[in-house]
Amino acid sequence: MSSPERDSKTKLIQAQELIDNSQKLVTNPTAFNKTIEEAEKILFELRDKRVYMTDTQSLLGRIEAMKKEVNDIQTIDMTKLNAVMSYTPEQISALGVFEYNKKLNLIGTDSAIL
Repeated sequence: MSSPERDSKTKLIQAQELIDNSQKLVTNPTAFNKTIEEAEKILFELRDKRVYMTDTQSLLGRIEAMKKEVNDIQTIDMTKLNAVMSYTPEQISALGVFEYNKKLNLIGTDSAIL
């Protein structure tokens, strides 16, 4: 194994260890974010070099999921749901979103989706 390849593999392992350690830090957002930023920096560097792309993308996906979990962000795919009324995204000029009774409500300039 050549030296640059060995260095890249070492960096990939280091990023993996940082991600594993950050899972233990979910109750401390400051430490979690610092550790995740270090891992992301390494992974972005590997991605730019185009080495270990599958592993790099997998770890970046894992980081994204962990960030959502720590920040209590939930996402849904609206394309798989059946709408009660038909609309297109172009028809809605969103002004804001608020939560009421654990349901999100989208307020637009001409309409609202409750």
